[in-house]
Amino acid sequence: MLCTKLCTKLYTKLYTKLCTKLYTKLCTQLYTKLYTKLYVQMFCTKLCTKLYTKLYTKLYTKLCTKLCTKLYTKLYTKLYTKLCTQLYTQLYTKLYTKLYVQRLCTKLYLYVQRLCTKLYTKLYVQRLYTRLCTKLYVRRLYTKLCIGSPLYSRYSFHQIRCAYLISLQSPPTTYSEQRPGCLGKAFAIITIYS
Repeated sequence: MLCTKLCTKLYTKLYTKLCTKLYTKLCTQLYTKLYTKLYVQMFCTKLCTKLYTKLYTKLYTKLCTKLCTKLYTKLYTKLYTKLCTQLYTQLYTKLYTKLYVQRLCTKLYLYVQRLCTKLYTKLYVQRLYTRLCTKLYVRRLYTKLCIGSPLYSRYSFHQIRCAYLISLQSPPTTYSEQRPGCLGKAFAIITIYS
């Protein structure tokens, strides 16, 4: 009985010691495993989150920059094209108007010049014709007077011519009414001025 008691006591002590040792070992192993797993998981998650955030930010920034650049370029090109078109249209209109007016003025000037030349030529020819007719008429008159009547031969050809030209422009006198026609008027003037 003592032996049994002793054996039981020893067995219990040994069993308790072994169990405690085994339990401690097992607990330590489990704790280490669990701690490692949790630590790794936590560390990895943190690291991964950090990396993911960094990468996401980088990619998002890059994409935003690309998109903004594209949009800016498109908008700038559109606005620039519109502005250039407007500017070119204004310039073209101004230049066209200027050239058109200039051309019109040149044409008008040439037309007026041609008209003036024609008119001047016409008037000059008319004047020449009138002068020639007057000269011939007065010469014929002078010849007739000199041959026909010795009374008028005392006047020079120049006097008769001047008198005739004045008679064409002056109002009728009482003497010319007595002698009808330009001839009477001419002699009336000669008589007044001599």
